[in-house]
Amino acid sequence: MTIARIETADALLNAGITGFVNILNDANITSYKCGNNYVEFDISILENFHHYYFDYFANRYKELLSHTFIVTKGKDFLYKKEWDDKTIEDWNKYIERAKKNLKSNSYLAAYKMMSCTEVDLVEMEKKLKKLKLKKNQTVSDSDIQNEIHEQIHYLQTIIDFLEKEEVEKYILAKNIAYTIIDNFWGGVSFLHKSSTTADIFEEYKKYFIDPIKLYYEEDHTKDKYVCFISNTPIKKLSKPHAYDMAWLTKMGVDMSRKTSHFWNLQSNTCYISPLINFIYSCIPAGFTFMNDQGYFVNCNSSVEALTRLNNNHEMYVIKSDDNIQLLEARTYYQLIDFMENQKHKKAKYEIDNIQVIKFSNTDNKTDNFRPYTYNVLSKDKLEVIKRHQKSLNNMINRVVKMGDGSYLRIYQNVMERLYSNKNQFDLIGLLCRTNLPSKAEEPIRSNRLLLDIVYLNNSFIGTIIQNQKEKEDGSMSDYYSYVRRETIAYMENAGRKLAYNYKVRNASNKLGGITYRLLNALKTKDTGKFMDTFINAHLYAAREGELIIPPQMTEALTDEDKLQTLGYAFVLGLRSGLSPKGDKKEEEENE
Repeated sequence: MTIARIETADALLNAGITGFVNILNDANITSYKCGNNYVEFDISILENFHHYYFDYFANRYKELLSHTFIVTKGKDFLYKKEWDDKTIEDWNKYIERAKKNLKSNSYLAAYKMMSCTEVDLVEMEKKLKKLKLKKNQTVSDSDIQNEIHEQIHYLQTIIDFLEKEEVEKYILAKNIAYTIIDNFWGGVSFLHKSSTTADIFEEYKKYFIDPIKLYYEEDHTKDKYVCFISNTPIKKLSKPHAYDMAWLTKMGVDMSRKTSHFWNLQSNTCYISPLINFIYSCIPAGFTFMNDQGYFVNCNSSVEALTRLNNNHEMYVIKSDDNIQLLEARTYYQLIDFMENQKHKKAKYEIDNIQVIKFSNTDNKTDNFRPYTYNVLSKDKLEVIKRHQKSLNNMINRVVKMGDGSYLRIYQNVMERLYSNKNQFDLIGLLCRTNLPSKAEEPIRSNRLLLDIVYLNNSFIGTIIQNQKEKEDGSMSDYYSYVRRETIAYMENAGRKLAYNYKVRNASNKLGGITYRLLNALKTKDTGKFMDTFINAHLYAAREGELIIPPQMTEALTDEDKLQTLGYAFVLGLRSGLSPKGDKKEEEENE
């Protein structure tokens, strides 16, 4: 037996360890040992790892791959009994995408790897065509029907061939290489420009696995170099004995050309061993990834925590109708459950300042492209997420079209401010000035979403107050409701009531100017200007015997955070106040 041991370290190595364990678990390999901060295994389990590697991605991301689209969507047309104009339109969209994939470089490379050649997909792809109706022609015409039957025959031939085991194996592997893996690393192994037609599985084995076997066969007692990650001895500073990190996306430099990056132009301290090199190749399997974005929770209290939080059963299989924000939110809730589990009671008090590493490849063409961002998620922030779990779920998929034509994703912006320890007031003010849609097309009919952000921000401010008080006198108090929730709801309803009074006086046209002045005062934290506008607006609309000024607003006179919290709640009510009590459904939601 030859036992290899890898210990947790930086976030990306931890992502690689997590990916390695995920791949083994997916292959039902259990002959490895996980400690709190290490994984041990006999290197014999790597014998077929080059197949397990691609199988893992195929099992988890199959729905997102073009091979699955061609086969699954194509079968809808094969089994379609009656065609109409809408079917023709769908067919043409499908054919355009399918033909593009079938003749892409990755597919052409996969064809050359396969021994199965009974169908020439290059020629068969050329026979697939869009269907066009001539003037006054209908789908039921015999000419169109004959053309449909002919196209269905070609498509049937293609799908039958794509579903053959060897064909599916190589095409899925190529899909995975360029859809997922290429985002995290490239330029070596099967992603090297000279290996495009070589066997993708053998290329991975030759570059990442075989050097590990060679390493453990050698004597290292006299080695004078060490791996700067694992501190294990290295015989030579050249492949296959040692590797640089230039192949990881934006994470290293070519040490044969960029010696000026290192002290005294010597780069011999920045090489990694074959085992670390192999573990880094598993980084894509540690991240949850889709649509050029991914994330990894670096909860490094144990390897079990890493794998559990980054690979829970609810999101193991990534579906085409999922999105990265939904999967991220599920992980946070999983993290909360983990911390509250009695089995991990000790961890609840030990886990703090958890890193959330986000990967984005959307700006990879810019010179200052940086794929990884590192955010800190403390226990206090997790508590805020827990308290507002339903609200955060409602923010997912909500977008706002800005004046410059760009789209603002509400969930993403709320979470970014939470990560960065910033309040949400600037976002609330921005959204108050924008015609806020519910999804991409539907206008929102209530203030519920914005009010949810106000409540969440109120909890966040409370955590800051709590932490300050704990540092000052060591006391433990619940400050999560910095401003009482009832007070915020009262001010929102006061805004509705004022708007209703203006409506009764046929003066609704004045509300736009009032709202504008109030928002400007809140943006500049000008208490005097806000109160001046606030009081004058009430004096104009007040009816005889009515209380003019809501007494709750006095809380804001000496506190800028309370001014903005209560002020924005009031403005939200003012914007949507159609009746003194507001919308009945929304009132029930508030309760």
